[in-house]
Amino acid sequence: MAITITGTGVTFNDGTKFASTPTRGVHAGIRYVFSTTTDVSGTPGNGNIRFNNGTFGSITTITVAGTNADEQDFELFLDSIVDINPVDDNMRGYLILVSNDDTANSSFNEAIFKVDGASTAKASGFVSLNVSPLSGSIFSNSESISLMFFPRGDKGATGAGGPVGTAQGPAGPAAGGGGGGSPGGGGSPSECLLYGMQVLLHNDTLVNVENLRVGNYISTSNQSNVYTRVEAVLINHIREGYYIVNNELMITNDHPVMTNYGKKKVEELNIGDFVGDNEVQSLVYNTGDVKTVSIITSAEDFNVYVNDKIYSVNGKYSTLLKPEEQRDEKLIA
Repeated sequence: MAITITGTGVTFNDGTKFASTPTRGVHAGIRYVFSTTTDVSGTPGNGNIRFNNGTFGSITTITVAGTNADEQDFELFLDSIVDINPVDDNMRGYLILVSNDDTANSSFNEAIFKVDGASTAKASGFVSLNVSPLSGSIFSNSESISLMFFPRGDKGATGAGGPVGTAQGPAGPAAGGGGGGSPGGGGSPSECLLYGMQVLLHNDTLVNVENLRVGNYISTSNQSNVYTRVEAVLINHIREGYYIVNNELMITNDHPVMTNYGKKKVEELNIGDFVGDNEVQSLVYNTGDVKTVSIITSAEDFNVYVNDKIYSVNGKYSTLLKPEEQRDEKLIA
């Protein structure tokens, strides 16, 4: 492998760059090289990814070569994206592209897309993905990038209606107390808290979950001076829909919480259950895409702080994260 060494860093032949004082390694995912050529009528060339437009918000098509920058064949993997049987709106999942260029020793570029078009198709040696841009920017020509894809799960069956809520909760939200208000729990499997939820560090400082780092110690078990280590954190994970418990705790349907009946997924909660010391008085399901955070801790649970209340949630249930195998849209380590 040819490399170029200068006073500012090292450049490999696939375009990966490292500054002389790097801040990180190559990101997880399948490595490619970005081409600024906007012709997507045919193959982008081995190892390359192309957009059909030089303006991020106007991108509708991405072509990805079956052979990546490391000369490995990923055509079957890419074909599997096309083979996903979409639900109603042709949405197949989320494509995440992250820059490996560390030359500037600064923040990295990223691009997040929905793969959602009926025209998504296989071709000889590459795939053409019909997309909708969500956030990010255009990469530089020949910039090394990592590709990750998170498939959308099949739509689940509508859950059964829950028990009628008590007079303590608002009439509308309480009626969905059994978790039946969620549209089948569908989407990709993950257990997440929404941005803005807070945890308590060992130095008695509250911090938003999206700002957590691996190695932080956070409170657990609704007790003072008891802390658990953060083993893995996944941020910028896009979820479809979430619950609001008691008009304050924002959490996805599949995240287990610690109740007076043991662990329960949020969608299984009933009005009158207790999460930590807090009685569930209302449970509201909200639709729409949101950014979430998934966390693994060394202990079984950790505390989430909302409006001076403490909710105990499970810290060992993530199906997206394992401490020894961390991968995601943007991994904090």
